[in-house]
Amino acid sequence: MKCLILQPYQREFDPAPRVAQGGVVEFEKLDPRNPAWFVGRDAAGIAGFFPVAWFEVTGSSATAKRDYDATELTVRAGDAVQILERHGRWARVEREDGTSGWIPEESLP
Repeated sequence: MKCLILQPYQREFDPAPRVAQGGVVEFEKLDPRNPAWFVGRDAAGIAGFFPVAWFEVTGSSATAKRDYDATELTVRAGDAVQILERHGRWARVEREDGTSGWIPEESLP
C-alpha cells in the first residue's frame, strides 16, 4: 500500500543488526515498551531490536525463521512510501528510490 509519511522519523541505530534465516542471535530481554520485539545482538555483536515472531527463542539465544535486517529509515513528512510489512507498532517501508527500512507506525496514516 502506498501512502505519505505524516510524522518525520530519524533513524536511531547505525549500524543495524542483521541475521539470515537459520542464524542465531543473542536474546537479552523483551522490549518493555513493545513486547512484540526483543533486545539482542547479532553474530557480529551489533545490538538492536528483533521481532519475536520471526525467531525461535530458547533461553539466551534465538534462531531466525527468516532473514531479518533491522535497518531503520529516516523519513520526512510528505515522503511517499510503500508499506512492505507491519509488525508490533513498526512498519518496514520502501521509498520510490528503492531504499527501505523500519519506521514507527505513528509516522503512517
